[in-house]
Amino acid sequence: MSANPVSVRWFSMTFVAATIAGLASNMIFYGERRKMFLPDEKAARAFGASFLFWTILFSIILPFLLWVFVMYRKSRAAYWLLAALTAYTLIVAPFPLFEIGLSMGRAWPVLGALSWMLQAVALYFLFRPSTRRWLAGIESEPRVDASVFE
Repeated sequence: MSANPVSVRWFSMTFVAATIAGLASNMIFYGERRKMFLPDEKAARAFGASFLFWTILFSIILPFLLWVFVMYRKSRAAYWLLAALTAYTLIVAPFPLFEIGLSMGRAWPVLGALSWMLQAVALYFLFRPSTRRWLAGIESEPRVDASVFE
């Protein structure tokens, strides 16, 4: 049995699922996004040919590193940075999903919306009282001595 409360496990699962959905969306539609953001050789020279790749990689690695610090180090700073980054994503993400997304087909907005919803659920579990107690190092469920049942 895991020592983490249920809300922490659900936070972890939904956050990882959101990251996987976002990564899948970026991998599947990388070519279309590259054409959109770097439409010609002049734009590619201005930003660099690998600009989009590094932007996507950074947008996956930064939240993942914050997740690692929250889950394994119980870092309060990482907790708040991850919460702020997720809240920012939840506010900003819906706009390009439907403006840009329909030009790339129907699957891109669906994957984006799935990732967005999973991030919202992860943020919900991140602020549950049991998760906050876990981060503070307070035991959320009292331990019962086995002798009670004898």
